[in-house]
Amino acid sequence: MRKLLKWVFILVGLLLGSLLGVPIAHAAKVNPAVAGAGYTVQMVRPRGQVNSTSGYFNLKVQPGEQQRLVVILHNLQAQPQKLTLGINQAYTNPDGVIDYDRYNVKPDPTLKVQLKQIFKEPQRTITLPANGTERVGLTYEAPADPFTGTALGAVYVSQTKPGKKYGKGKITLQNLYAYAISIEMRESLKAIRPVMAMHHVGVGQVDRQNMVMANLQNSRPTVMERLNTQAAITKQGSTTVLIHQTKKGMGMAPNSNFNYRIPWGTTTLKPGNYTLHLSAQATKGTWHFTKNFTVTQQQLNHLANLAKQPKPNYWLYILLAVVIALLLALVGYLIYKNHKNKQQLAQK
Repeated sequence: MRKLLKWVFILVGLLLGSLLGVPIAHAAKVNPAVAGAGYTVQMVRPRGQVNSTSGYFNLKVQPGEQQRLVVILHNLQAQPQKLTLGINQAYTNPDGVIDYDRYNVKPDPTLKVQLKQIFKEPQRTITLPANGTERVGLTYEAPADPFTGTALGAVYVSQTKPGKKYGKGKITLQNLYAYAISIEMRESLKAIRPVMAMHHVGVGQVDRQNMVMANLQNSRPTVMERLNTQAAITKQGSTTVLIHQTKKGMGMAPNSNFNYRIPWGTTTLKPGNYTLHLSAQATKGTWHFTKNFTVTQQQLNHLANLAKQPKPNYWLYILLAVVIALLLALVGYLIYKNHKNKQQLAQK
């Protein structure tokens, strides 16, 4: 019975992977100890730690200060495992989330302190022996010139190769796990207010959806927290709202920018002049922007060509969903029948 259930669950997992349209599924920023990545990452709290209970490197430094941060890597597998360790700068991803998963991030023009430039070995590959443990030292030298605000990044550890494959042919699942321990470096604990600016506004396409994109920037060395926005698009000179969007719970890394996306939805913008009205509220600031932009026929033709690229076979997805539902129903029936049989045997 248990063996049958095991194979049913494996089959459900394989079908679910193909249903999501991802030939190889990569999981990032998951606690490897919890998710079964086969390794763990642990920080050693250094001197200068602002809060001794913080689960990340929360550092108050002096100009020119040198210190060695330490993380402990432990291989839980019975075979050697290669990991990449990097000092990654915090950036704001297109969803308005502070992220650490890229080593080579184009710095915002306002960024003064790049963490990977003050660490002596900002990126390396480490081979852990089977069931082995290694202490990794990360030495930094704080900038000689005083700096204000927060330099934010992370010790980012990731597997160099995905784990074991499951499935055959085009339907395969592999897990690639990564873990980030944030680094927040400051010389002063004095609070700084963020400042938002809105730059270029134009049109683009993401996952076959046409978007109006507005580049938003946090130009100050501080985290922008609890960011909410309200966006409205009108014809230039008109008050009639064509597209409206509200987003809540976003954030921005210090000295970073991202392209804020506003889907067209069921609206089709024609060639012409438009205006974006955007309001934003964060923990320490409120901003209002109005910016005109133009949509050309050439841009619309380009978006149309992008949308003509081969589309996924949605009928296959529907069929797989039905099969998964039937398999889950089968699992429920088998569990029920097994429980019923045990009750009958107990009564005898």
